[in-house]
Amino acid sequence: MPVLGERCTHDCPDCGQPMYWTEAVVHHLSQNAGAGFPAVEYVDAYRCANGHTNPQCPLCGSYDTAAWSDQPHYHVICGACGNDSILAK
Repeated sequence: MPVLGERCTHDCPDCGQPMYWTEAVVHHLSQNAGAGFPAVEYVDAYRCANGHTNPQCPLCGSYDTAAWSDQPHYHVICGACGNDSILAK
């Protein structure tokens, strides 16, 4: 897992700005264990100065991803599980 402030190896796929690892930046809906209703949690992710975050890995759910735009898709490689995916924008 990256450390706070660490730069992503790829620039933002949306605007080309550098992306840095931040804490609790993405509002993510999750199921509250035991209560059975959605709860908001804040997860860590790479974020650029314009507020864009890297896409979530579809396999493990991590935001520790390197992504680049390949119109009309994102090419995503997960730093947590190694999954290599192509996602719709």
